[in-house]
Amino acid sequence: MSAFGNYDRFGNTAGPNTRSRAMTRRDPWDDARRANERRRNKIERLLKRRERNVMGTISGMGKAGVEEINNEFTGLATGATQDLASRGLSGTTIAPTVQSSISRDKGAALGQLRERLAGLRAGYMNDMMGDRASFLERIEEEYPNYGL
Repeated sequence: MSAFGNYDRFGNTAGPNTRSRAMTRRDPWDDARRANERRRNKIERLLKRRERNVMGTISGMGKAGVEEINNEFTGLATGATQDLASRGLSGTTIAPTVQSSISRDKGAALGQLRERLAGLRAGYMNDMMGDRASFLERIEEEYPNYGL
């Protein structure tokens, strides 16, 4: 607004206390921008929900895998201890060596599980970032062409 009256974005003037018709109608550029923002926000929410679901599934796989490894190696340790006792070797230096070997193997199995899960997370995150970038690249409501 200036001292000489109201001007719209096209340079049209209206009286000092009135608004031009162009100033009161909706701007197609703003409508297109708002539509783009709404669509982007909706897709971002959907992508975040998908990310939470995928990461939750991977986390569940990790918990189940750790439990399975713990159960497997607890059974191995118990079986080895009973085997040594039945042979009369539980009081010898063989028992700690066997337990140490089982513990080392358990640690290696847990490490492999962590690496597999980290690889899954990285792969899914990469895929999801690619999906997000692809979406953002394509989102564009048609803007009006005032030159035609």
